Amino acid sequence: MTSPDKINELNFAEEPALRLLERLGWKHVPATELAGDRDSEREVLLRGRLQRALLRLNEGLTGEQADRAIDALRRIDGSGIALNRAVHERLAYGLTL
Repeated sequence: MTSPDKINELNFAEEPALRLLERLGWKHVPATELAGDRDSEREVLLRGRLQRALLRLNEGLTGEQADRAIDALRRIDGSGIALNRAVHERLAYGLTL
């Protein structure tokens, strides 16, 4: 029988998901390194990283325009998976400002 301390979310969900994402080419960044890019751990958007990526990927975009795009993403209504999907769609397919 498996002891209860060995059955937990970390062992059966987080670590396997992390290993899968790394095999797919994603880089794991510890939460401690993300602290400067968000106000709290509950903040989904990493504002600093997102702004740098928007400026790098969108030639001619100004810092002010990147800030407007990030603010628009932060104002999307919803919660949970529906909110994640809405943010992803706007990041992947574009956002009208």
